[in-house]
Amino acid sequence: GQSVLLGLGGLAYLLLSRNFSMLSLAGVALAAYYPYMTLRSRAGSVRDTVKRMLPEAAALISAEMSVRDSMDQAVERAATLPGALGVLLREAVDRARTESALLFSRDRVDGTIVRHFDELRFPPLEAFANRMDAIAIKGTDGPARMNDLAHDLATEYQVLVAIAAETLDNKLLLPMTIFFFLPLMAAVFIPLIFGVLQTF
Repeated sequence: GQSVLLGLGGLAYLLLSRNFSMLSLAGVALAAYYPYMTLRSRAGSVRDTVKRMLPEAAALISAEMSVRDSMDQAVERAATLPGALGVLLREAVDRARTESALLFSRDRVDGTIVRHFDELRFPPLEAFANRMDAIAIKGTDGPARMNDLAHDLATEYQVLVAIAAETLDNKLLLPMTIFFFLPLMAAVFIPLIFGVLQTF
């Protein structure tokens, strides 16, 4: 929305002022792309934070289960973690209380944490909730199983970080295209188009 408005405003300015300099075109491209880039960056940052915190949350739940022997209480303790994951866990816990529902599945009724995380449409969270739910349903060796889950999540995150580092060059390709190639093409072709139109 904001990117489109800024882009249209910049295009209108260029047409009215007939200023098709490289600097003006680059400015319009930057103005149009900046809101989208900012929003995408914030969303990506939140997702990365959640993925990074999953092993820590699983380890904390495992430790709490070793002491309190209740997975629900352990998740409530993990919900006090700072950051985005703590907020999402608190939402699930509060929703279970509000709806007077179970946090984990029982008798073929999905638990609140599974339903809540599924609605977020974020695969790592969905997998985390489902794997915790399976441990809660199993009911035996909970702390050890949660500790294994924490180890698996830490390994998966390390793999994702390595892959992200390898694909960094490809991620930079789009911004480079927008900021350099497109303004250059516009600077070449827009004056030509206007020159042709003025001949009629």
